[in-house]
Amino acid sequence: ERRITYQDLATDVNRLGNALVGLGIRPGDRVLLRIPDRPEHAVCILALLKIGAIAVPTFTLLRSADILYREADTEAVALIADARFLDEVEKARPSFRFVRRRIAIGETNQAGYHDYDALLAAAGCSLAPALTRRDDVALLLYTSGSTGEPKGCCESHSDLLAIADGFCNYQMPVLPGDVIAGQPPLAFSMGVGFFLSYPLRFGVPAVLMEEKKPEAMLRAIERYRVTILGAVPTYYNMLALAAEGVSVDLSTLRELRSAGEALSPAMAARVFKRLGAPVRDSMGSTESLHIMSSTRYGEAIREGSCGRPIPGFQIVVRDPDTFEEMSRGQPGLLTFRGPTGTKYWRKPE
Repeated sequence: ERRITYQDLATDVNRLGNALVGLGIRPGDRVLLRIPDRPEHAVCILALLKIGAIAVPTFTLLRSADILYREADTEAVALIADARFLDEVEKARPSFRFVRRRIAIGETNQAGYHDYDALLAAAGCSLAPALTRRDDVALLLYTSGSTGEPKGCCESHSDLLAIADGFCNYQMPVLPGDVIAGQPPLAFSMGVGFFLSYPLRFGVPAVLMEEKKPEAMLRAIERYRVTILGAVPTYYNMLALAAEGVSVDLSTLRELRSAGEALSPAMAARVFKRLGAPVRDSMGSTESLHIMSSTRYGEAIREGSCGRPIPGFQIVVRDPDTFEEMSRGQPGLLTFRGPTGTKYWRKPE
């Protein structure tokens, strides 16, 4: 229910940045974030970037062992968490080795936490940005760990611009009057694009929602006249089913972008029928920070395809054993290079 201007955001970013510097957070320091999709999450990420520190967004569903692993792996010096999600933090806290400062957003009975609102209220609203370089690490986003332990992907400052300039300038134009919403959380690479990079780069609003049940999303699309929606296919299917039982105006939707899992033709057809706009499939990864191929706006959608490489990306299918390029139509190992492409945090091998 809050409307936040760019001036509001800039002021809070500067105040938090000053407060963090006052707590001893320095350029290159890692800071864990445990915050749902609320404006403070965006403020924390941007404030850390502005003082040259490294934001480590984490999912609020993570348990104490997951938090402890990330604390040790990043050697994080601080943690900022929504007060409603401190239970698992407190379970992990006795085993913390590096976190020296803890900040809670909202009221908490737990001892040892700085109050987020009090820090902002006491801090100045003018802040000069740290002298970061384009290749300095801005974010550490952890993979799901499907092939082993989760790995921290090092996303640079320039990566945050590249994902907007490539994808939005060539595949999904963001126009004046657009409003962005969607399912992926800010701790997920797709959420970083849709809720931070795109709106900030092109000057449009994003709808941040903690409660993302399909019925709530449908009401938000109608209320805020959302034009661009991003989600995984499973969520689109849930939206389509929910839309059967409610009367909502979804006529403003023009761009539905899907990524994260396979989009079946049957599901795409169901979504088109219920939501009134076609779903354009995309392919990306945490390692690429965002989307590396997608169907271009205005192009015919080819069933089963996740489109063309975004300009700047080269995608090649290779033999898994010899690494030689395979002939067209032959299966193999998909490789990419482009303006983004990560190194793993402290895992050069």
